[in-house]
Amino acid sequence: MFWPIPSTSGNVITFNYKARVPDLSFADYTTGTLSGITVGSNVITGVTTSWATPYPTGIDISFFNLHIRITPPSGDGIWYPIQRFNSATEVVLATPIQYAPSSTASAYTIGQLPLLQEDFHDMLVYGALKTYFTSIVKDKTSFETYSILYAERLDLLEAYAANKSVNVDLGAQPIPNNPNLFIYANQQ
Repeated sequence: MFWPIPSTSGNVITFNYKARVPDLSFADYTTGTLSGITVGSNVITGVTTSWATPYPTGIDISFFNLHIRITPPSGDGIWYPIQRFNSATEVVLATPIQYAPSSTASAYTIGQLPLLQEDFHDMLVYGALKTYFTSIVKDKTSFETYSILYAERLDLLEAYAANKSVNVDLGAQPIPNNPNLFIYANQQ
């Protein structure tokens, strides 16, 4: 999906970026109901909603990390990332609806989610405590305790989210398998 298509020499793409971490400044929003929920669609229509009041319309707002959740049993309970609000009553999702058991009068919640998953929020505290016990109150035992806890959570985060480096070989072609070279057992 890169344009122009990279040449095959080198075959390594380096992408440097700085992630923007937004403040969690939007309160949960539940006014009105949803209609027109269709599996495979990424557009949802609201009834008696006024999304244009708290949210900007007509622009990409994915950096705010806003999500919508259609409340079960009317919806699937999945938090879908919001790409933009078209109006006070129409929202465009970044991914299509997976499952919608009901298409009328569904309750919902729009919420702003943190970029760091809940499982790793304690890492922030452990990191701060490491600094605290090495600079403000010098306590080697406490520092070592929080260093171990921080390292354990960091290992889990790296296992979950991997790293930022990817080596992509755009020049390699898959080797086709010749079915005539396989020996098939006589099955009876």
